[in-house]
Amino acid sequence: MSFVGICLMDFNYRGLAINGKTGKVLELFNKMEEVGAKPDDITFIGVLSACSHGGLVKKGRQYFSLMSKVYHIEPKLEHCGCMVDLLGHAGLLVEVAELVEKIPNKKDEALIPLYGSLLSSCRTNGNVEIGERMAQKLAQLNQMSLVSIHSLQISMHRQTDGKMC
Repeated sequence: MSFVGICLMDFNYRGLAINGKTGKVLELFNKMEEVGAKPDDITFIGVLSACSHGGLVKKGRQYFSLMSKVYHIEPKLEHCGCMVDLLGHAGLLVEVAELVEKIPNKKDEALIPLYGSLLSSCRTNGNVEIGERMAQKLAQLNQMSLVSIHSLQISMHRQTDGKMC
């Protein structure tokens, strides 16, 4: 497949993923493989995003692994962001925290969106322990995250005894 063809496929993946057409994205990916086209990092962003929008945790893990093991594409922050979103919505917060903490050679400032997404998932799923750990990391990087820490603490307090701080 030509460079232009792959670019067009990548645009299709992203558009379909954003519009909730998860099955169509995975079908296109399979067809791409069948014709011998090699997906690139942008292709995998579309595929992982589709898995996230569709709540397909098992598939998302498979494609994330396929990236590096078969196609030798090192996951970038965008790929990790898709996985943080996918796993966070599924309530798999320990796995998300491990993923974020294992990202090699990344400046902490670049991880702020991932920490923030994980913090939001912790609030949604009521996980105070991981939430506080991520909030502290955010606080070291960004003073605005102090608001998130306080918000998490209030939210957790409400869930445990129904009172405000």
